[in-house]
Amino acid sequence: MSQSILALKKNYQQIERTCVIRDIVGHRWPSLKQHNPLISRVPEFVKNEVDAFLKCGVFAFGFIRLYCRDCHHSQLLAFSCKTRGFCPSCSARRMSESAIKLTEELLPEVPIRQWVLSFPFFIRYLMAYDPKVVTAVLSIHTRTISSWYKSKHKRKYEKKSLHAGSVTAIQRFGGALNINPHFHSLFLDGVYRETESKDPQFLKSALLFDSEKEKILKKIVQRVTRWLSKNGYIEEDSKEPAALSALYAASVEYRIAVGPRRGEKIQLFGTDSGVSRNESGGLGYRGFNLHAGVKIKAQDREKLATLCRYILRGPLARERVNQIGGGKVSVRFKRPWSSGATHVVYTEEEFIEKLVALVPPRRANLVRYHGVFAPNARLRERIKLKEKSKDEKVKRVSQIPWAELLKRTFGIDPERCKRCGGKLRPIAVIMRFELIDQILESLKIKSQRKYCGSVQDPRGPPREWLSEDYDQLPTDW
Repeated sequence: MSQSILALKKNYQQIERTCVIRDIVGHRWPSLKQHNPLISRVPEFVKNEVDAFLKCGVFAFGFIRLYCRDCHHSQLLAFSCKTRGFCPSCSARRMSESAIKLTEELLPEVPIRQWVLSFPFFIRYLMAYDPKVVTAVLSIHTRTISSWYKSKHKRKYEKKSLHAGSVTAIQRFGGALNINPHFHSLFLDGVYRETESKDPQFLKSALLFDSEKEKILKKIVQRVTRWLSKNGYIEEDSKEPAALSALYAASVEYRIAVGPRRGEKIQLFGTDSGVSRNESGGLGYRGFNLHAGVKIKAQDREKLATLCRYILRGPLARERVNQIGGGKVSVRFKRPWSSGATHVVYTEEEFIEKLVALVPPRRANLVRYHGVFAPNARLRERIKLKEKSKDEKVKRVSQIPWAELLKRTFGIDPERCKRCGGKLRPIAVIMRFELIDQILESLKIKSQRKYCGSVQDPRGPPREWLSEDYDQLPTDW
């Protein structure tokens, strides 16, 4: 057997060993989708997302074939699902892409402060299924903090000339895979003053005291409560389909919704594991929690990039999920809770229940831009990072090739030949199942289209990129 085939087999086996999550979901999902009275009634977009995850990175569902002209080495690159829910690899790539956009294109070199706002259980439940509630609450959160920034300079300058700005990542998950919608907002730690000159003037904010944070938090709580009452969310019952509504409610309250343990609390393990806690820290008021202790200096771009990746991360990491025998799954926390709990244990059925509840609603953006960063803001282009010169332009995120994004996210260069270090070139996009099977058989790679009851077309490049079977490739290669 040639060295190239051995390398391909070794690489594929390593991928399979890391897909513990897919194995857990794949073995139980088909039966749950058909026979479980709760899972079977969730909306189709949720089912489609789980089905797409089961095909992510599997050669049997399609791939791009790469070829080295120097040593005639052949390599395969499988398609990804590109979903927004819980896929670890696709979440990591999306995290990396968004962080690059923020740090290398959008956020100027000025001080930035992170504001984190979390909510009581009943508001988490409303935000889990209704994007309108998320938009309204985020608008209140953003306007209240922006007004505080402007108030620090309104005595000296006209209020109309002052502009705040923020970028908010909406996280829907907690450490135990529970639904916990909360906001991570990166605010300019100051305001821009519009002047007659070309470039706006940045005015730094004064020190932020706990007494001021308390006032801001109380204003947010009062305004959110008033909006919910005015729009009937507190009195009226949920109009969401009963199945998904029940999954959301159980996930928010750290309870189980399916199986023999239905209605019971999740099982936490560690020291004094029976005590739950609010993970966000900071100041609390009526179940709301506000934290504003992280501030990034203007020139500390590396720390800013780390913070952006943190707030844009996905809900699930492969290395924290383990099968512990007896049909149970352990999910380890990033750090121990204050109660001493270090991990949570689910049955496979309960684990899938939590993942299903984490799939976000359709057409609901998880990253929002406000103030000077809003898409239609007139100051947006004037405060963004400037291009160095005509010859050395800042590359837009939309122009980042997929291969370069893989390299910056996982440290893997799909264009570099593992055999001779030469340049790999894509020669074909393989999407027809009969061709896939022939190529995999010739390379002695075992890959099956399993776990999915009905086999659908793989999620490959857009159809307009393909003329016949596979002859035109993505233009970014």
